[in-house]
Amino acid sequence: IAPRNGAVLSADTAALVRDRFQLEDLGPQRLKGLKEPLDVMLLAGPRSPELRRPYSAAMVGRSAELARLRSLCREVRSGARRVALVSGEAGIGKSRLIHALRESEASSPIDWLEWRCSPFSSRTAFRPVVEFLLARLDLASDAHPERAAAALAKEFRPCALPLGETLPLIASLCSLRLPERYPASQASPEARRSGILAALAAWFAARASERPTALIVEDLHWIDPSTQELLDRLVGSDPLPGTLLLFSFRDSHVPTWSAHPVERIALKPLASEDARQLVGSLAARHGLSARVVDQVVERGDGIPLFVEELTHAVLDARADAEQALEIPTTLQGSLLARLDRLGAYKRVAQWAALLGREVPIDLCRAVLPDDAAPLDEALVALRSAGLVSRSLPGERRFSFKHALVQETAARSLLKSQRREAHARIASVLEQQFPELAVSQPEVTARHCREAGRIEAAIGYYRKASDQAMDCSAHAEALSHIDQAVSLLGKLPEEADAVALELDLQLALGAPLAAAKGYGHPDVMRSHTRAAEICEQVGDVPPLYTAVAMLFLYHASRAQMKPASDLSRRLLTLGERSGDRYACEFGEAFCGISRFYEGSFPEAVDHFERARALDARDLGPPDWYYHEHDPLVVASSYGAMALGMVGRDEEASKLCDEAIETGRRASPFNLGFALGYATLVHHLAGNAPRILALAEEGCELCSRLGFPVYLGICTLLKGWAKARLGDPEAGLREVREGMAIGASTGTAIEGPRAFGLLAEVQRSAGDRDGARATVASGLGLAAHRRNLFWSAELERIDAELLLEAPDDSREEAERKLGRGLALARSQGARWIEERILASSSAHRIESR
Repeated sequence: IAPRNGAVLSADTAALVRDRFQLEDLGPQRLKGLKEPLDVMLLAGPRSPELRRPYSAAMVGRSAELARLRSLCREVRSGARRVALVSGEAGIGKSRLIHALRESEASSPIDWLEWRCSPFSSRTAFRPVVEFLLARLDLASDAHPERAAAALAKEFRPCALPLGETLPLIASLCSLRLPERYPASQASPEARRSGILAALAAWFAARASERPTALIVEDLHWIDPSTQELLDRLVGSDPLPGTLLLFSFRDSHVPTWSAHPVERIALKPLASEDARQLVGSLAARHGLSARVVDQVVERGDGIPLFVEELTHAVLDARADAEQALEIPTTLQGSLLARLDRLGAYKRVAQWAALLGREVPIDLCRAVLPDDAAPLDEALVALRSAGLVSRSLPGERRFSFKHALVQETAARSLLKSQRREAHARIASVLEQQFPELAVSQPEVTARHCREAGRIEAAIGYYRKASDQAMDCSAHAEALSHIDQAVSLLGKLPEEADAVALELDLQLALGAPLAAAKGYGHPDVMRSHTRAAEICEQVGDVPPLYTAVAMLFLYHASRAQMKPASDLSRRLLTLGERSGDRYACEFGEAFCGISRFYEGSFPEAVDHFERARALDARDLGPPDWYYHEHDPLVVASSYGAMALGMVGRDEEASKLCDEAIETGRRASPFNLGFALGYATLVHHLAGNAPRILALAEEGCELCSRLGFPVYLGICTLLKGWAKARLGDPEAGLREVREGMAIGASTGTAIEGPRAFGLLAEVQRSAGDRDGARATVASGLGLAAHRRNLFWSAELERIDAELLLEAPDDSREEAERKLGRGLALARSQGARWIEERILASSSAHRIESR
C-alpha cells in the first residue's frame, strides 16, 4: 500500500517518530499475513525543525482558544495585521497551544518565525533574535567569513538597505566575522543600536511583504530590554498587512503594549473531564484504574504539564491498578522520579541542564565528564522519556521540553556537584570555545560565579556591560554591572577589591544617566562611593569622573550650592594636573552653575573658555566614562547664555553649531543639542522652528531612550503648539514633558517649565491656574536658589494681574519693578527687554 519510493508505518512505530516526521493517517488497512486490519500511517516527509516538540499527548480543553487563533490566521491570510497575547501560569499549555496552531496551519502559506526568551539571556541584548538568525542561517560564531557574508546578504538583501552598512551591524550583533570588504561600523553606540533596530524591523517588513508572516515570541516574561524595544517598534508602527504577532508569557508579566488592540487569550486550568481525557490519551494502552486516574487528576490540579508528568511517573513505574500506588505530590517530585529512572543518563541530563534550556550539542559533549554516559545514547533515552527534543537545523542543539524540566534537572545536583560542573563548563568555554566566551561573556560570567571564581565572573560581567554599551543597550549594561557589584563582597582576600569596585562604580555612570537621568539617586550613591575610594587611594584621574557625575546629579536636581562647589572642584583638579579635558568640563560646569544661579555674563565667559579649550583632538582620556561631548555641552549652554544677555544672532549661530556637532558625535549628543536648541529658540519666540526641532528630538529620544531630553523636547513642543493656535494640545504636551522630567529626578529647568506652563494656561483662558503655576515656579526657584527664570516669572505674573477684573495694577507694578531689578542685576538683557515691553504696553513707568 506504500507509494513508489514511499514508506508506511504501523501506529506503534509512528508514535516513536511523530516528533521528527510528518505523517498521514491512512486508517485501518488489511495486510497480507495479518488477520485483523492494522492502523497505518504514511511517512510524508521530515517535520520542520521548529515543530519538533515532544508532545506525546493530544491537546485537550483548548479547542475554543485554538479556534480563536486560527480565526486570526485566516484574517492574516486575507491581509490583516493582528496581535495576540497568550498568558497563563507555568505548565498551563501556552507552548502546546501555539504548537497546535502551527500544526493546524501547516498547509497554509504563513511563514512562521519563532523567537524564544530565556532566563539565562534576559540581560543579553537581542539574544532571541540572534539565536533565531544563527539557527535559520545554520551559522555558528566560528563560521567562515565568506559563508557568513553570503548567508547574511541573502537574508537581508530584500530589506533594500545598504548591505555595506547593514551586514557589519548584524554580523557584530551575532558575533560573526566578515571578509575585509565589510569593515566594522565606526558609528557611535547609539547609532549602531539605531541601525540594528532599523535593520531588524526592515527585515521583518520585507519578509511580511512577500507572504503572510507570523512572529511567535515565547516566554516574554524573560525578554531582554533590546528585544522588547524591537517588539515595541513592530507593535506600535504602522500595521504591516498580513502579519500575526503572537506572544506568550506567564501571568505575572504585563506587556508594554497592553493598551493596543490585541486578542487576549488567558489559559485557565483544565476542567476535571479534560484532565481525565489527557490522562487517557497518554495511558490508552495501559488500562489504568479509575481510582488511579482520579488521583492523577486531583493532584494535577488542572495544569496540563503536571497531569502529563504524573501520568508518566505512574506509567514509568509500571504500577498495577490494584497495587498500592505512590503518586508524587508535586511536579518537581514527578520530574525527579522520572530522572531517577534514567539511570546513568540522569547525570547527562543534569550537566546539560546547567547549560540552559537550549543546549549546544558540541559544548555539551565537551563539558561532560569522561565517566559520563555517551551523549548520543543519553539523548535517545531522554527523547524516549519525553524530556528533550532536537530542535534546530543540523541538529546542533537540543532543548528541554519545558523550562521546569530543565530547572529541576539542574537543581537535582548536590551543591558541591553543581559547583564542580560550573567550574568545568567555565574552563571549557575559555579553552575550547573562546569565541563563545567572547561573544557571550555573561554566560561565562554565570558559570564562573556559580563555580566560585568571583574575580573572573566580575571581569566577564564587566565585558558584557561594555558589549551592551557598544550598541547603546543601557538597561542591559546596567544589569550586568549590578551583577558584578553584587559579587564584590564575595571576593577572596587576595583580590584587589578596591580597584574592582572603583571601576564598577564609575562604569555605572553612563548607562545610569542615559536610562534613568542624572538626577536618579543611584547616580549619587555610586559616584559618592567612587569619590570616597579615590580619596582613600589617592587616584586623581578617576576622581574627575566621580566629581563630574556628582555635579550633574546635584545640578539636574537644582541643588545649586553643592553643584557650584563641585564644578569649581573639577576645574581646580584639571588645572592642577594640566588635564585639558577636565579643564574643559570644569569650565562648562562652572558656566552651568552660574547660568542657573542667574549670573549670565559670568556664564558666557565660562562657556567661551570651555569652547576655547576644545580637547577633542586628544580623544577621550581613560578616566572619561561619559557620553557627553564637551563641545556640545559648552555650545548648547553657551547659546542659551548668549540669548539671555541679548546677543541673539550669536546665540542662534552657536545653537546651530551645537546641533551639527551633536550629529557628528552621537545620537545621545544630538538629543542633548536638540533639547537645548528648543530652549534657545524659545528666547526668540520662534514657534515653527521650535516645533520642528522638538519633533525631531522627541522621535530620537523616545526611540533610543533618553528621558531627560525627551522631557525638554515634549515640553517645548507643547509650548510651540499653543503659540501656533492649539492651546489644548499644547497644555497636554507641556504637562507630559514636565512629568517625564520629574520621573528622572530632573528639576533644574523647573522654574522655566512652570513659566511655560503658565503661558499656555493663559492662552487657554485659565488665568487663575496660570497664577498658581507661577507661584509654584517662584517658590521652587527661591527654595533651590535656582534664580535664572525668576525675573521672567515675575513678569508673567504681572501680566496676569493686569488682565484681572479687579484693581491689581499696583501689585503688578511691584512685580514688574522687582523683576526688572533682578534682571538687571543678573545681566539678563532678554528678560529686561521683555519687562520693559510689558511696562510700556500697560503705560507703567519703569525705573
